[in-house]
Amino acid sequence: MKLFKLILTIYIPLISLAFMPLQDSWVKDTIYPIRFYLCLALAVAGGLAVISLESRGESIIALLIQVFRQRKVDLLILFVLLYCLWTALSSAFSPMAGYAWLGHPYTQFGSIFIISCWLTFLIYFQAAPVQNVIRATAITTAVMTFLTLLESLGLKPLGEFIQSKSMLYPAALVGHRTHLAGWFTISALAPIFFFRHRQRDGWYWLWLISGLVGVCLCTVSAAAIGLGVSLLVWLLYTFFVKSQRRQALAVTALFFCGLYISPLASHKISSTLETNSPQLKDYSQTQTLTLRFYLWKAAFRASLERPIIGWGDETYGFQAFKYFSESEADNLIRGEIGIPNDYNLDRHGFTYFAYKTNDNSSIKSGTLLYVRPHNVLLDEIYSHGYVGCLLMMFIAYLVIIRVVKFEKRSTFLFLIAFSPYFIYLNAWFYVASVTPLYFALLGCALRDVEREGVYGNA
Repeated sequence: MKLFKLILTIYIPLISLAFMPLQDSWVKDTIYPIRFYLCLALAVAGGLAVISLESRGESIIALLIQVFRQRKVDLLILFVLLYCLWTALSSAFSPMAGYAWLGHPYTQFGSIFIISCWLTFLIYFQAAPVQNVIRATAITTAVMTFLTLLESLGLKPLGEFIQSKSMLYPAALVGHRTHLAGWFTISALAPIFFFRHRQRDGWYWLWLISGLVGVCLCTVSAAAIGLGVSLLVWLLYTFFVKSQRRQALAVTALFFCGLYISPLASHKISSTLETNSPQLKDYSQTQTLTLRFYLWKAAFRASLERPIIGWGDETYGFQAFKYFSESEADNLIRGEIGIPNDYNLDRHGFTYFAYKTNDNSSIKSGTLLYVRPHNVLLDEIYSHGYVGCLLMMFIAYLVIIRVVKFEKRSTFLFLIAFSPYFIYLNAWFYVASVTPLYFALLGCALRDVEREGVYGNA
């Protein structure tokens, strides 16, 4: 049991920081595969360990017979397993089953990875060593923030090990700035929930401040909106729980000031050090949102052709251009690639060829492939059909009901802590170097809730 708890503890930094230093140092080779194998290994070995602990020497069949006879079926566990089964069926019946099971080579987050993440959630829900996970996550967040800070100043300590043609810095050990922002949305407000009954010591402030600073340094709108909305909800919550008002005001003020100050400070320090700081995004830009609408509409149109079982995970890029209008496809390629309006544009599916008349030096060509539609709900509808989406939404409902049942007063804090990543996912998608942490912390949070509800304060 001690060894199992140790594994669940060190899994947190491993799934967030592990990479393979290869001669070919592209992100898809150095970061994604090792996270896949770690998550899959925990799902299989950890699942067997949990079953072994629960069965107490009995066979699995005997355990199942006992559960059904006593009518002790846990609805949350049951529907998570049903969702995993449905995800597997979606991949099995997908017209591109290979991509659906293993994911596109660029992101590698197919149904096997998704099922592994949900099984990880169940493992942490049943057996997480909460206090150890808290400290492991605080340390991991601080390390990730330190790397992010260095890269925001133009330094690249991992440049020899992790590269990508499309990498935007800071990227740390996640692989891309926009994905790194998603990682920080998972971690940033989680301590507000985990320390609701614990003393707010150095671990709390290390975790909280590191996460907030990380989001500020990434300058990604979806992450900033996710945290901003959750913090404002926290402020409203303090009208009813006045004991948290000063803390909520301080953290919210720190975050919104950081959104403005962090990019300016990093650019100023970079200039002083004479390093080449990354070009950060202007929050006032709206072009990305306009392009997202095209992706969302195509996902919805495609879902109508396979509304029950869906198309399978990470097959969207090969289907999307069939469901764009001509103007939508042209606008998407021009906006995403940066092709001026005075260029001619020839397109066949996701392959494009742009040029100026009588100017051979101006030719631009390539492919534009979106692995997912950049919206978690539309991604569910497209990938797993409306049945899969309803199953996921019902699981979310069961999770919230679980918190209400065991610790009703902490429900708002739970939503505040775990909603930023969901908000972020309404403009982005699952990533191998990010998403596993969310499922582990979510399961750990439910474990903590049940312990509090049964045994009192930890």
